[in-house]
Amino acid sequence: MAEGTSENRSWWWWAVMTELSLVPIAYLAGWLSGSPPCWHPGGEDSPSRALLGCLAGGAAVVPLLAGYFALDKSRWEPIVQIKQLVAELARRLCGDCTVAEVALLALVAGFSEELAFRGWLQNWLAHVAGNTTFGTAWALIAAGLVFGLFHAVSPLYFLLASLVGIYLGLVYLLTGTLEAAVVAHALYDFLALLRLRAAPVSGARQ
Repeated sequence: MAEGTSENRSWWWWAVMTELSLVPIAYLAGWLSGSPPCWHPGGEDSPSRALLGCLAGGAAVVPLLAGYFALDKSRWEPIVQIKQLVAELARRLCGDCTVAEVALLALVAGFSEELAFRGWLQNWLAHVAGNTTFGTAWALIAAGLVFGLFHAVSPLYFLLASLVGIYLGLVYLLTGTLEAAVVAHALYDFLALLRLRAAPVSGARQ
């Protein structure tokens, strides 16, 4: 038991450090490209704007959870296989973690990935494309696809993760705050990890 716990802790630390590494990468990429990560596109930074973004993120997680539960009920074999794969990964990452540690992992992932993929990459691609309507749409889709590649444990999971990335990019654009995407992402990861790590190994086939 102790050996299994130690292995799980190693996975958890590896995940946290991997996610945190995206923060300096995003700022370094922003410095090299001349387009630093942007928290509030088209608006000024302010505590009230950040707070509204957090509240919007709480609402924006609802469609993500609806999609999760819809897929969870699916008996289509490719979806079943993904559920088994992701549940096993969740058990390895945080099977023996406290709820606070799961929350920390989810927060780090939400913050780091949104800073990198939306705050920097999506903004930079839109800037390269001239910040036109077409350029903004292209940047949204391209950043979503790169986000999918970052999570590509299988071809179908790449597609699903890309759709999530595009949705989070839309949240970022429509709210004008990166906080909204961060909160939606972190809340989704937190709730999904808690559910997945508790799922029995054979649960996907029941």
